[in-house]
Amino acid sequence: MNTKIKIYQVVILALFIVKAFLFGVLTTDSPNLFLYGDGGEYEIRALALSELGKYGVIEQNSKFSYDTYRLPGYPVFLAMLVSLKNDDQYRLWGAVQLILFHVWLFFVARWIERRFGGRSAICFVSALSLTLSWIHYVMVIHADFQFAVLVFSGFLFLVTAAETRKTGHMACAGLCMAAAALTRPDLVFFWAWLLIMLVAFRVFFFYSRREDMEEQFLCYIKPITVTAISVLVAIIGWTARNYIVASKLVYTSVTSTVNRMFSDNLDVVAMGAAPNDSLLETVHLIFLNGWIIIQNFPPSLAQLFFNPGRWYFHLYLKGLGVDVDTIDVPLNDLQFADIPALEMVYMAFVWSLSLIIFIGFLWYVFKCIRGSVRENFAPICLCLWITMYFILQKGIWGSLTPGIGPRYAMSIYPFLVFLGALTFSNYEKNPQ
Repeated sequence: MNTKIKIYQVVILALFIVKAFLFGVLTTDSPNLFLYGDGGEYEIRALALSELGKYGVIEQNSKFSYDTYRLPGYPVFLAMLVSLKNDDQYRLWGAVQLILFHVWLFFVARWIERRFGGRSAICFVSALSLTLSWIHYVMVIHADFQFAVLVFSGFLFLVTAAETRKTGHMACAGLCMAAAALTRPDLVFFWAWLLIMLVAFRVFFFYSRREDMEEQFLCYIKPITVTAISVLVAIIGWTARNYIVASKLVYTSVTSTVNRMFSDNLDVVAMGAAPNDSLLETVHLIFLNGWIIIQNFPPSLAQLFFNPGRWYFHLYLKGLGVDVDTIDVPLNDLQFADIPALEMVYMAFVWSLSLIIFIGFLWYVFKCIRGSVRENFAPICLCLWITMYFILQKGIWGSLTPGIGPRYAMSIYPFLVFLGALTFSNYEKNPQ
């Protein structure tokens, strides 16, 4: 039995200790520091689910109403941990998420090491753990952490299912992605995206006659199909539930908010009828906003990955009782000389890490184009295809709505970091 301690394990443990210490210090005097924004909405649904066993909201008059706005995945997770009173409950939720993240990171790193070597595992662990969104939102009461973990886990199970041809791995891939579809509405078109991939590669292999690549791809057809169907079944199932309990034939009423935001960019003539809450209306509004999306797409991606997130830094400074003059002052209103050295170091770190991740990702893509990588073609293409889905989805959202930032990049980073980490793969020594 090999009990040798791996470097990536030491890195995970060290990062966990640092983050746990930071979390403990920040929540000592401000237990609800990481509960803000949409977090309160998830909290009230979790409490209602814990008390009544039904998913919805308890109104001020103690009347219960079924909810069709927020998806149930994250409130169900929170409801399983409702055991403490008052502020201790927030500490428990944040602490459990922090622990789960590093346990999950251990299993992911081990998966990567077995296939691509220790260097790739170390790079993945270090880079992902130090990105702004994966430092902050791991502790925040919000669905993004759970969603990102489920999606990337689903991808890893999908690859494993193609390798082993085992039904259990296929089921795990489908369950992870289905659970993700019930956590955030981001996967609403994902099932179609996967099926498009199957068709596209079938056409490619038919005309290219690349039998070597086709052989690698064939073992992915069944797992991808199972995953796509699982996501679709989850969406249809929750839509049916909403129709039964609230007479609303919608997957989530969030679409009404999305459609209203997307229609704000259009004049009355271009928009036509008032926006409704259907997904078809969402697609319609995306097409109507086509030119705006093209113009705003690059800046929105820049906000996703290169936003310095000064607000998060200021939140931590406040939690630590440190006062600087730039807190709550927009960056555009500051001169270079006005920014404290500590804040400059923070922003330089955030930008540098994002730049390194993108250089690693682009370099690996370049190696793929040159044909100089030894990894199997199919899983790399699948990873790129899923990455493209989230970049398009988040980029379109950011093009048509204000306030996009690092939180929306959380589900993209594992795929970017994974591909970048493969630049350092010693695949020839790990041909599994």
